[in-house]
Amino acid sequence: MKSYNECNRHITSIIIMLTTAILLNGCVVNKPDSKSLTSPDYNARRVVTDAHYHKKLNKIGISVSIGVPVVCAIAGYNTNLITVQNGESRNTLKPANALLGALIGFSVNNLINYSIGLNKTFKAPDQSKWLFDANKNYKLVSNSIRQNQFTAILPSAEFYYTVKNIQDAIDFATVFPGSSRSDIVMKNAIESCNRDDMPELIQLFSISKYIIDAKTAYIERSTSYEDLSYAVKKYPDVKIDIEKKFVDFVKNISQAEDFATRYPNSTFKKEVVINSFITEDPSAHEISALKSIYINDFNLTSSDIRNATSNIKRNYLIALSKLENFSNQLSILEFYKKYQFINYIYLCNTHKKPAPQ
Repeated sequence: MKSYNECNRHITSIIIMLTTAILLNGCVVNKPDSKSLTSPDYNARRVVTDAHYHKKLNKIGISVSIGVPVVCAIAGYNTNLITVQNGESRNTLKPANALLGALIGFSVNNLINYSIGLNKTFKAPDQSKWLFDANKNYKLVSNSIRQNQFTAILPSAEFYYTVKNIQDAIDFATVFPGSSRSDIVMKNAIESCNRDDMPELIQLFSISKYIIDAKTAYIERSTSYEDLSYAVKKYPDVKIDIEKKFVDFVKNISQAEDFATRYPNSTFKKEVVINSFITEDPSAHEISALKSIYINDFNLTSSDIRNATSNIKRNYLIALSKLENFSNQLSILEFYKKYQFINYIYLCNTHKKPAPQ
């Protein structure tokens, strides 16, 4: 009879453990969590770092975890596992049996919790699903801005979205394609973004009515002759007057030659010639080529060069001297006399004025 009762207890214990395992396994939820979450920025975007799931018990699971030790305590209370000898009889210690049953219940809980990975974390395999599980009100902006980060945004941000940089424009176009506010955002982006961002803006908002404005901005914001040349070639459909902009960017003879091919009838030729001598020490061949292109405009007068920098005056005088064939000291003196209006003192380190004979 005793053997039968012990067998009964073992079977009962196994049934309790299996029942607990089944119940707890069905009561575990993967709770979305993260290492950090930034506050919303001016466009209601938040950066999530290290998105992961944390295995937790739901309300039913918590109830089962509490209930199992209680049930085991009641079961233990009704057993005679712990007894004491009292004379010729043995008395069962009900409270001790109940405590033992509760301890067994806690042990079973812990064992089952360990086996199902309770309280463990694992990396979110899908950022979109993690975001949906964490907060259905947010949308994924980008899959990854760094190895373990991504950006989320509130859909309502579409109606007050502000562009301060190219990333703002990229995020808007990604999350709200075909938005009724695309033109407004594009216009805002043209004003806020850098020149080098214009080609990307044009791709992002390819059907915007402000495409031509972005192209124009790319051209007008050029900061060098080469930039301007490239921009004009890139967007030939933009019809704006940029002749004077080219003039202002001329810094050497090569650019002056290119300008002459673009604007052969320009009224700024003398100014181009002056600017071409910003760069020091051109070769005699370069100077001759420039003179042959600009002919009379190459010969500057006192009024032409009056407001030029001393550096330009010096370089122009050096250039003129390279076109001369000085046969003697007298020819050198005559040359300096002819161009004394240039203030040739700036040439003294290159061509020393000869001492009187």
